[in-house]
Amino acid sequence: MKNKNLTLGIDIGGTKMLFACVEQGQIKGEILSYPTPDTSGAILECILEGIENFYPVKSIAIATAGTVNLENSKVTGSTGNLPGGYIGLELGKTLRERFKVPVLIENDANAAAYAEFRAGNAKNHGNTITITLGTGIGGGIIVEGKILKGTTGAAAEVGHIPITPEKKRKCTCGNWDCWEAYASGTAYHKYKDHDMWEEYVSMGLAALINIFEPESIILSGGMARIADYELLDKKVKNRVVMARTKILPAKFENYAGLIGAALLAEVELIEF
Repeated sequence: MKNKNLTLGIDIGGTKMLFACVEQGQIKGEILSYPTPDTSGAILECILEGIENFYPVKSIAIATAGTVNLENSKVTGSTGNLPGGYIGLELGKTLRERFKVPVLIENDANAAAYAEFRAGNAKNHGNTITITLGTGIGGGIIVEGKILKGTTGAAAEVGHIPITPEKKRKCTCGNWDCWEAYASGTAYHKYKDHDMWEEYVSMGLAALINIFEPESIILSGGMARIADYELLDKKVKNRVVMARTKILPAKFENYAGLIGAALLAEVELIEF
């Protein structure tokens, strides 16, 4: 079959699910899109149906909202836009047993960062960060060519960096005054002076640059398309101590998650 030597990339988000075969960072053939169902059982059925459209494949690589364990085998923490029970699906085990191929699962923001590092606008930047500016804020951090995972796999929740102790804005995570509450697309629409939005975006970017000193920060998501890069660069340079980091637009956008997961699977397959 035509796909048996390819990796099937799947992106599971709160509103839609994407399926496409990937080879060396390039999508091959058709892309399937489904609305994300509102129950965990229906999500699993949708995943199985989507895979059947491409099977047989060499491997399956999933980018998903939520946290993923260090072994890239299961989802360990969900998000508010996915239904209860999603964590209990044991996707890695279920799909391996059903389709008899290796399965890799990665957080969608981490996968997007890996895609930009391996084949996108941060290609060959061993230290780079990808920030998704959308309804919320997500992030993936690459350090010396590796995804920064943290102790349990939950690192890089950059949208929840605290900005102020004043308790002015409640964040979707339940805490007050996270970066997401001031610099997301949702926050943007609260400002009469939209320069204030870029002020808050630059605060978070400068904090990340001062800590990690990356070669680049890639901006993805709907709000990245309206950002004034020249203004952001100026504001960030006024805040950082030493680093000279490039702020660049993303290459892959909506397909970054599935491409990044597939690229990661090509490297990590030997472990499965």
